[in-house]
Amino acid sequence: MNHAAQGFPRILVGFLVFLFLLTGFPCPGFSGEVLTIDADNQLAFAEKNFAEGEYYRAISEYRRFLHFFPGDERAASAAFRIGQSYYLGEDYPEAQKAFETVKHDYPQSPLAKEASLLICQCHVKIQDFEEARDCLSRVIQGTDSSDVADRARYDAGWVYVREGQFSMASDTFSGMSQAAWEKYRIPSLLSGVEKAGGLKHKEPVAAGVLAIVPGLGHVYTKRYQDAAIAFLLNAGLILAAYESFDNDQEALGSVIGLVGFGFYAGNIYSAVSSAHKYNKREQAAFTKSLEQYKVRVSVGALSGGSGPGASLTIPF
Repeated sequence: MNHAAQGFPRILVGFLVFLFLLTGFPCPGFSGEVLTIDADNQLAFAEKNFAEGEYYRAISEYRRFLHFFPGDERAASAAFRIGQSYYLGEDYPEAQKAFETVKHDYPQSPLAKEASLLICQCHVKIQDFEEARDCLSRVIQGTDSSDVADRARYDAGWVYVREGQFSMASDTFSGMSQAAWEKYRIPSLLSGVEKAGGLKHKEPVAAGVLAIVPGLGHVYTKRYQDAAIAFLLNAGLILAAYESFDNDQEALGSVIGLVGFGFYAGNIYSAVSSAHKYNKREQAAFTKSLEQYKVRVSVGALSGGSGPGASLTIPF
């Protein structure tokens, strides 16, 4: 009998011992335990992350829910929640894409209408006001719901407010249905917007003309410290240039005169700029004063949702 034949029983015995050990003492990796993903628990975990402000973790969990349970009746809400998470995470381009997905994949869901409005809000957040108004106009034209149309008009009115187009804002608010006037406090809001006519305004051209006398343009825009600096600096340079020429120091006088001309021109430019800044400050203060009339709108609660993650309040 050769050596191969003699070694075969040993190999067979070794193999049988290995099988015994494998089946008799299973390691954790082969224990047969299976991780089961439950729709309710998965969605609850995503909601927990959302409620705690962990928006990007929530996005991953909502996507996991949609991957494993695409036919769940809460799929549209979960997809909408992804958009909300990006929105609250201030990633507005991605939020817009997510809301577009809701519109495309769940057109029959009530959240598709909410998604349309929030797409417009994304444009507001990145201060693309023209596109925001166009977006809201498309929502108004494309809906048969008076509630959605009123929401869109209300949002459009506030876009006009932010742009300082108060007469257009007033017209837009007035165009809302009578049923919405009480809900959105339109009479009080219109009363506040009408006060825009009393806003103080400084004409940039007038500021520039007055600045021919250094500092006077800044006095016009109530920048008194800048006015004093402009007057003293320009007066000092003019006096220095005059004395240089009077003492036959033409080269020095020319240099000082050139520097002085630069400061003089800067004084005029600064006065005009001050007028623009003054108007912006007045407009910003007035716009902020209108906040007291604003109605906060909550959207997108998951069915049966509760707690701080149940809805998204949309401010401007």
